[in-house]
Amino acid sequence: MQKKKWLEWIGIGIGVLIVMYAMIYFELRHRAKSECKRGEKYYEYFLHPENKKTELDEKKAKGKIDENEYKRLMEQDDYKQAVMEGWQVVGDFYYQPPTKWFYLSEKRTFETANERYDKKDNFHALIGYRGILESFNERHNGTIVKNVETKKMIEDRIVELEKTLYK
Repeated sequence: MQKKKWLEWIGIGIGVLIVMYAMIYFELRHRAKSECKRGEKYYEYFLHPENKKTELDEKKAKGKIDENEYKRLMEQDDYKQAVMEGWQVVGDFYYQPPTKWFYLSEKRTFETANERYDKKDNFHALIGYRGILESFNERHNGTIVKNVETKKMIEDRIVELEKTLYK
């Protein structure tokens, strides 16, 4: 009888651990998704500033933000926000366990950095490439920098862009 009670408590303990792990996993996945979507929103603002202005005008009219906040938000660099406060946050904080949001954030950072590089937008390309090396590295299970040629290309472009920008 005593042994049966003991086994019940072990079963309950294991069940609680499984539920706790699942809750943590889904919370991390939810946060990674939110940050990835935040990055997409800021990148959309970067590409289409008129959408940002419209949304902020609506918030200002409803009294959700004041004039100082409005000016600050209008002046911020949306590409930098997309990389550093959206996609890079996923790479820095939500890389274990890797989710589709981690890989999507990594991919978007790399794609947009290449787009900026091709368009000779050196400042923003540098932000994107640095974000890849800092947040989506091998330690964080990043897939892009595992390819030696790609990592070398990113490092070479960073050196090139720094020379161009900081002569």
